[in-house]
Amino acid sequence: MNFLVDCGLFGNIPKVTKLVISLIQYAVPVIIIIYGSLDLFKAVVASKEDEIKAAQKLLIKRVIYGIVIFFIVTLVRLVFTSIGGDVSGISCFF
Repeated sequence: MNFLVDCGLFGNIPKVTKLVISLIQYAVPVIIIIYGSLDLFKAVVASKEDEIKAAQKLLIKRVIYGIVIFFIVTLVRLVFTSIGGDVSGISCFF
């Protein structure tokens, strides 16, 4: 079981996993907020009140989703740290 803590056996897998998690943590919320802003911009250009209100609600929901996605990694780290104490085997992936 010592090979799990060392992370040397896995080679580049922890590095790739950490990169993918970082991309998800930072890129996905930005993309979600950009799409929401574009929808709002289209509604404002169309000058229809109903579309503007619907786009505003959608943008607020997307901002909330973006914030949740951003903080999921932090929450998982906090949970593993508080439950396990020593997360040296898991820290290779986060």
